Amino acid sequence: MRERESALWTAGMRMLGRVLLAWLLEWRVLAAEPSFRVPPENVTVVAGGLAVLPCSIIHLTAEHKVVWTDAEGFLLSLNEKRVYEDTRFSVERPFKKYWNLHIRDTRPADAGKYVCQISTDPVKVKEVMLYVQVPAKIIDMYSSDAVTAMEGETVTLTCNASGEPAPEITWFRAYNSATKSKERIGSDGEMLKIYNVSRDCGGTYVCIADNGVGDEAVREMEITVNYAPEVYLKTTRMGQSRGKETILECDVMAHPHGVMIWERDGKDLAADTSGKYQVEIFETNYHLYKKTLSLRIRDIQDADFGRYTCSAENFIARDSESMILYDYSLTLNRLTSTTRRPDVLIPSRNLHTTLRPKAWNKDTSEDNNTDQKRNKGFSRKTVLINPGAIRGRNAGYQNSADWGPVLYAALTCLHALVMASRTAS
Repeated sequence: MRERESALWTAGMRMLGRVLLAWLLEWRVLAAEPSFRVPPENVTVVAGGLAVLPCSIIHLTAEHKVVWTDAEGFLLSLNEKRVYEDTRFSVERPFKKYWNLHIRDTRPADAGKYVCQISTDPVKVKEVMLYVQVPAKIIDMYSSDAVTAMEGETVTLTCNASGEPAPEITWFRAYNSATKSKERIGSDGEMLKIYNVSRDCGGTYVCIADNGVGDEAVREMEITVNYAPEVYLKTTRMGQSRGKETILECDVMAHPHGVMIWERDGKDLAADTSGKYQVEIFETNYHLYKKTLSLRIRDIQDADFGRYTCSAENFIARDSESMILYDYSLTLNRLTSTTRRPDVLIPSRNLHTTLRPKAWNKDTSEDNNTDQKRNKGFSRKTVLINPGAIRGRNAGYQNSADWGPVLYAALTCLHALVMASRTAS
């Protein structure tokens, strides 16, 4: 019973103490000074967003005022009333103890120190630092776009970017626009220098500015390298027979491409109106600045054999290369002339004869005797075959270069060997 009475007495005294304390505070007999509940803070916001600068005060009385100022002491608000003319600023009080300063649609210029003050004596202040971050942006006016240079010159690319914090700039060279493949080059910074630029340096370059805020900024720049024409021939000699047609080709590397012609004796063959010549230009898929210039010559006659020149010229220089078109039938006649050629000795298991065209065997018995004398020293039976005895189906190959006669002779010998082997078996 006594314990119960003691507990009730203790609870009653606690309640009385609370009521007395509230009365003392209400009548300022024991008044506590206003103070801030939290220490100074830093607030970070992305430009365009809402910045909330917190200010929480306890023990605030009606005789005290709360004001917000900027770093220079310019008054922004008095209690809940906005003093600053900028309507983006306001004081918001979600709870009784809060005096938060809101800044909508923040701008980089809004960054800095803000001060929440209580009109005590002395004045109590709480500082809040506002940091406004700005995504990286490349400034077109101060950045490179398309650059044209001559081979051997120095090319400078500039990529000027802004942002908060300051963005890092990296450089890449693009190789495939479809797959967006690229390779990092050079060192980080606003400028990329390419010394002694060559034609292989032409193409698309990319600068990327990134500061970790929002999306990275990307800019593409095109480098075009001009150089003099270079003419290349696949061969310097081409053979063809009379009455047929042939095609002469040359490759031209240049930028920019200018005039490209096939000429003979100083005359542009594309201007010929007889229909004998046809000049065409072909693009190449594997090289951007390479073109192929072809010359088709119809119904070749003796007057068409000789020197032909492929020429290319642009505003830098001119280049040319020449090739010879010769009568292939003359070469073929020399290979098939009646001059006796050395016999080819081929071992055989059961034959001891010589194969020749009938036109060569003026006296069969004499030839056989001669062959028997030649073969006296052989321990095995042999077959002697003249390379001109048999002509294969490729013997009439005519549109060839300098190696044509050599190839023809090799094919003829090979064919003769195969036929001898079949006969022997």
